[in-house]
Amino acid sequence: MTRYLYICQYKPKNEQQPKKVEYLSIIGDNVHMDSPDTFKTALFSAFDEKLSWYDTVEMARLLTEYRNFHAHVENLLTTLLNKGSISSDPYKHDKKISDIEVPEESFYNESERNVVIGTRLSDFESILDFLCNYFKFSIATFTVDRIKKLIALNNVFQWNSLVTNSTKPNSRGLAECLVSIRQGTDTLTISVINDSISNAAKCVGTINTILKEITDFQREVYKIEVRKSVFEHPSFRSENLGNSISSHLQQIKKMFPAVMGKQPFYTELIEEILQEDFGVDKEERRKTLLSKLEVKKVESVKKEKEIDTKEILMDAVRTLTGIVPQFEQILVKIDENKKVLDSEQTSMWVKFSALVRKAFKMTPLPVFYRLNIVDVLTKSQRTEVIEFDKFYSDLQRRIRYYISFSLKKTPGYQKLEALSDDKIVEFLITQLSECQKTMILLNALDDYYKTTVTPANLPKIRGIKMEMTAVKNTLVKTNQRKAEYSTIVEEQEQMKKLGIIHA
Repeated sequence: MTRYLYICQYKPKNEQQPKKVEYLSIIGDNVHMDSPDTFKTALFSAFDEKLSWYDTVEMARLLTEYRNFHAHVENLLTTLLNKGSISSDPYKHDKKISDIEVPEESFYNESERNVVIGTRLSDFESILDFLCNYFKFSIATFTVDRIKKLIALNNVFQWNSLVTNSTKPNSRGLAECLVSIRQGTDTLTISVINDSISNAAKCVGTINTILKEITDFQREVYKIEVRKSVFEHPSFRSENLGNSISSHLQQIKKMFPAVMGKQPFYTELIEEILQEDFGVDKEERRKTLLSKLEVKKVESVKKEKEIDTKEILMDAVRTLTGIVPQFEQILVKIDENKKVLDSEQTSMWVKFSALVRKAFKMTPLPVFYRLNIVDVLTKSQRTEVIEFDKFYSDLQRRIRYYISFSLKKTPGYQKLEALSDDKIVEFLITQLSECQKTMILLNALDDYYKTTVTPANLPKIRGIKMEMTAVKNTLVKTNQRKAEYSTIVEEQEQMKKLGIIHA
């Protein structure tokens, strides 16, 4: 007797939520999940749901933990400055932070302890402030290298072990600065310090746990990207390789640089993919993988409180700006694809014309692409001609525009927030529509490159399907938040008509 794994798609009662996939195990006589397409469909659906969960739920929890951590550190810094246990940093407001930086951890002269620890603790607080207010919390921005830097930042001070005999210079120095206060009689100050340190240690423990989980998920992000970019590439052929893992690995190694660009080749993760597809224990591996990607449903107790509809709309605006990293990556890829296509223009006239224009510093001739666009619903086809440079520049402008209001403290965000709710809704509708049109053209452009280049250059074409899926998911989430706003406003209006003021 062996097990089946059946995939059952269903639409939840809440129409605003995306479709989910349930996996039901029953006893049967055949091998379950044996079809590659069945497993691939289940895997991609589970991955997309997990990615959405991380970007909308877990990243919000991580940001909350960092904000709490920042508040505790800020309290400790203020208390120590007020008590004169450390010296203030005179250059604090002159320092510009543009990315995550780890404060100095080197040894110092004991005579300079108050100045050095004061500066380092001040730098630490400033970086946390930058992280909480200016950094984008999403899986796309939390790369493995950034996570390593964040963990190093969290451990600049050993919050669960601030002792005077610590081997870490910063932890030892901070503990020594606290000695005189703890030996005093100001019980209120001592309580504030102890609470700040204890709570900071708890926050770091939670943050590091979440970061470890994100690091593990980034392994699956990499594997999915390989599956979509390499395994689904037009030039990838596995028909004649059978179930040979070594043969597949050799073919992947040959294609990888052209398809994946500067992405590192992680043999261990590639072999995991191949074991999931061809290993003798592939069914168990697949079951484990799908279970790992499953989003655990946690029931929460609903609390009666006034709903801030403006915040829901602005959350939709912030969600929309999440497409920036994907659009930036798409720009890189379509530009590289254009260069591959341009390299095939080898006629003497084309070369002579380009040489003359370059010699006389003339503007290059515009490049036009005739794209074939298929309507997904009606299956009808139409042709649209685009000027590549204009299309490319328009996408660059859209990226810069979204960046201008991607964070709460930017002037662009504050300008949008000052608008009426109706105007913000109009803005979201316009942006969603324009992004949808851009996606249609990008999909057509992706197909154009793949069907126009010669077979010899086909492996050099970089696909954008993975980025397009991420953009689509972001737009769906944005639209869901907008729809949630509309539903709440409609309910409130109905309640008012019924004479119920506090709905």
